[in-house]
Amino acid sequence: MTHHKLRALIVLVLPVIFGFGPCGPIAGGQLSDPEVSGRITDFRFVQDENRCALEVTGDKVHSVTVNCWAVGKQLFIGCQDCAGKTWSSVIETNPLARVRIGPKVYPVKATRMHDPVAIERAWRFRLQKYDEGEPGPVPEGYWLFHMGSRG
Repeated sequence: MTHHKLRALIVLVLPVIFGFGPCGPIAGGQLSDPEVSGRITDFRFVQDENRCALEVTGDKVHSVTVNCWAVGKQLFIGCQDCAGKTWSSVIETNPLARVRIGPKVYPVKATRMHDPVAIERAWRFRLQKYDEGEPGPVPEGYWLFHMGSRG
């Protein structure tokens, strides 16, 4: 391998190894993508993305990859077996979060949903987006969060 090819390979690989590839940091750290400052009233564009990155802040910044979808114009994020997960514990005490949808980050306020009818409705929309077969009941231990824009 020539010196120039080796240097090009290092320039391309090192950012990915250290968590700063073309999609921003690898899950776990702070999201570095451009932040949208305006209030978002219609999150239907989330349907064009497969997954989102959710950033929460407790003692330190923590991010995870999550399922995200719209019900009408509203943004939702779900969590299976959520009790005790780092991000769900943090968001219960500090609901101010950020969500990366595509190449942009949106400041949001997370509200955990408790109404079984609303959760069931959102669950059906989730199943439809991710094409996971016939609608079944919401699994035990499933938490649903509404993500309201705070731009």
